[in-house]
Amino acid sequence: MRAESLIVRGFGLCSKRLETLVPDEIDPRSPFFVGRRQGPYLEISGKRLVIFCSNDYLGLSYHPGVRGAVLEALEAFGAGSGGAPSTSGFTRLHHELSEATAEFKHRESALIFSSGYLANLGALFALGDRDTLFFCDRLNHPSLLDGVRLSKGDHKIYEHLDLDHLESLLRDLKGYKTRIIVTDSVFSIDGDVAPLPEIVELAKKYKALTFFDEAHATGTVGEKGGGIEDLFGARGSVDLLSGTFSKALGSQGGFVAASSRTIAYLKEKCRHFQYSTSLSPLCCAAALESLRILGAEPELVTGMRSNFDFIRENLRRLGLSLPERPAPILPVLFGDAGKTRKAAKELYLRGIFIAPLTPPSVPEAGSRLRITAMATHTEADLKILVGAFDEVLKELKD
Repeated sequence: MRAESLIVRGFGLCSKRLETLVPDEIDPRSPFFVGRRQGPYLEISGKRLVIFCSNDYLGLSYHPGVRGAVLEALEAFGAGSGGAPSTSGFTRLHHELSEATAEFKHRESALIFSSGYLANLGALFALGDRDTLFFCDRLNHPSLLDGVRLSKGDHKIYEHLDLDHLESLLRDLKGYKTRIIVTDSVFSIDGDVAPLPEIVELAKKYKALTFFDEAHATGTVGEKGGGIEDLFGARGSVDLLSGTFSKALGSQGGFVAASSRTIAYLKEKCRHFQYSTSLSPLCCAAALESLRILGAEPELVTGMRSNFDFIRENLRRLGLSLPERPAPILPVLFGDAGKTRKAAKELYLRGIFIAPLTPPSVPEAGSRLRITAMATHTEADLKILVGAFDEVLKELKD
């Protein structure tokens, strides 16, 4: 009886704790879901909205070429891969995607994962033994932070983009055979960019490796969307590049690109690769076609950047202080969760969908709307956004 009462009491405490995590104004019994999505438009509860928070930056998820490639793969392979890479789950499409990714990132080899999160988690877990010390930017994506924390290595956090702090850690912390600097290329919340040349220089000076996550850099920055190395004119300077096919490339899955020797090591040591069911062949086909289109249709990248510039400049005219960014991510800070949710709701009523970012995703003072531009937004879409923002900002002042 005593054990049973303790269990019941424990469940009660957990239930109360969960209740405190849900803001009062959110009804957890009534979550919204997207009923339909076509390009930059979606439907929620029958209401058509223009999306301005999607990571489908180039609109490739709905590109006719990508959809056609998926249908061909469906006929040839079916919906799922049917197994892990070491069994029956590694198809011709997985092989072709591995080679295409390595070529796109100017590396000898690449490893394909079921998601970008798994790519980071698995690679860092495999790289970190007891003689490894990781150096992580404080605002790195959770998949990077989780990867180093779950590994057998030690880790230190340096303040966001603070290279003086990073150098002090590199200089003072010795006694490890392997030291790895881990950072996002483009940070997903603010859209700011890691200073690649300076980080690479520090890595050389203190004999460290570099690991950059290209999730929000692939397809958005650099010549033809090649990523952070192309942005800085420094191809081949980073030791390991990870990324995802689920953002600008409009598909699903993740990758790590590096030297052939490094990828061979990860194939043997990475449990997240060995024991996960392989990425669906449909996603492989979509990502392959997206990489082809990215090379053949550079106007997608220039169109996305043009749309982003239009949004930024016109919102500045409304009095918003907005940073310069090479990536199509624009943070509009409200500094208050309630105000941010109200702004999102008012935009929703005016036909604009931007999901609010509030705690626990960001601190209360960092509550914001994260606006993203897509290549497939029309001029009319952009004008609707600016007009809606004008009305909402005035309403929030009253």
